[in-house]
Amino acid sequence: MLKCLRLPLHAVELTTFLGPLFWYRYVLLEDDDPHLQMVFGKHDSRKKTGTRGWELILSYSFKRRETTGFVKWTPTADIVECLSNLRDCVLDICHPLLIPSIIMSDLVATSDEVKQREARNSIRQLEKAISVNDDTTGFYYSKDGTIDLRTVASDLTEHHRRILHRPPKLYSKVIDALEAATDCFWAHIDPTDKTKALDRLHATLKDRFHCHRVRLVGLEKYVSISVERLNIQRSMVSFITAEIAQKDAKLNLKIAGDQRKIAHASKSDSQAMKALSLLGAAFLPGTFIASIFSMSFFDFQTQAHVSSKIWIYFAFMVPLTTAVLLGWLFWDHKRRRLQHLTRSSSNNSGSDTEKAIMFEISKRA
Repeated sequence: MLKCLRLPLHAVELTTFLGPLFWYRYVLLEDDDPHLQMVFGKHDSRKKTGTRGWELILSYSFKRRETTGFVKWTPTADIVECLSNLRDCVLDICHPLLIPSIIMSDLVATSDEVKQREARNSIRQLEKAISVNDDTTGFYYSKDGTIDLRTVASDLTEHHRRILHRPPKLYSKVIDALEAATDCFWAHIDPTDKTKALDRLHATLKDRFHCHRVRLVGLEKYVSISVERLNIQRSMVSFITAEIAQKDAKLNLKIAGDQRKIAHASKSDSQAMKALSLLGAAFLPGTFIASIFSMSFFDFQTQAHVSSKIWIYFAFMVPLTTAVLLGWLFWDHKRRRLQHLTRSSSNNSGSDTEKAIMFEISKRA
């Protein structure tokens, strides 16, 4: 088919190209018939229902002054409307760059500017909620006066995707190639074929390409500013996330410190209970034996009255009990003081650990 229609064989190699592409060449075929061959297409556009790719292959014969071509597209491709517009320009079909010009006008339609303005408005809403105004009331990603960072991150990604959907710089390169092909056609056409109508059409196409380039330059600046503003908001979200992580780290350290204090208090209580158990174990046998010997089953004295030497019992019992209590109080005081020193050193160690962790977090942030 390519050979019969004298279309460029390079179209076979260009079937896997990505993004918008315009390729052309001026070639002299075997029968001394000069041709301007072109390949114009876009393959990487994918929607939910499938791809929206298309490819246009043209070949203009300078000797026969006719254009042959082959076009293929998916059912949802935008080129269908362009072919419908071509039927309204039948009188101007003599220029081989007319069809690519119509398609290019559709690719850089004013809807792109409208979408960029809508994306910029969404960016302003994000800026007001994240970095400009603390009041987030009225925003759909605000819950109970706080920002849902997951929704914000999703919005940042979606706006970034929308802004970079049709990069203006890439289409500017396509327009450069279209202008070069237009100049190539005008340079090789026979001067006798340059009629006033063709000259007027050629000038119109050149003006349209120039207008598209000027629009794309402004759109490229607009897109670059939007991307920079999105990057600023993304940095702000990262800062907020790091600040939340820092607060969580401080809270975890505080909880760990409280748990240490509870552990020390539990240890002190267990030691106090152990001391009481030791005291009870020391005096319980003597008390038990004394209680047994004081029963009516045991009578060690024949006198019925109380002995006059009972004061000896109190003389030993009172000082001994006092000495034991004072010794226990001294030991408990010493134990508490030692625990206080241990707790202070533990708190200092926890503070040093907290400072070290905060320093590492600040370095990473």
